[in-house]
Amino acid sequence: MRGGGGFYEAPAGTGGIQEHFPEGYGAPVVFCGTDASFEVYPAPTGYWEFEFANDGLEQGLGCYVFNIPGEPGSVTLLKWTCPEGYDLHAAGADPQVGCTEATDGIQFQFGLSGLGEEAAPQITGDLIPGGVFFEGLEPDTYKATELVPEGI
Repeated sequence: MRGGGGFYEAPAGTGGIQEHFPEGYGAPVVFCGTDASFEVYPAPTGYWEFEFANDGLEQGLGCYVFNIPGEPGSVTLLKWTCPEGYDLHAAGADPQVGCTEATDGIQFQFGLSGLGEEAAPQITGDLIPGGVFFEGLEPDTYKATELVPEGI
């Protein structure tokens, strides 16, 4: 099949498919199904699964995979501080409701993940009220580490 693939005579059970998408491309858009019924399969890492109900020729799977060029993205990290004595583990505690103080000036180490702490070049973001904004990020995996100030 041009632009897709097919699997036939598969045993019953779960089957997984891993696509290694080309450099410069984001997560694929995947449609898989049997006969005329196709569904979207989320594949943020290029991996998706399908459940085969029956053995043998009774069921085949067809998939269409669309690779779309990745575009520079952005990440916004917002920091909120809870009031002194706030118990995160108390019954009914909800930090999204109880911690409303936006905290300015918090620093983060931010860079490519998987290169090791020493080798990962750090990316500088723009400070915004209550956080920091990183833009122009090429598709990849990034790691953010908060540099927690003393007393927090």
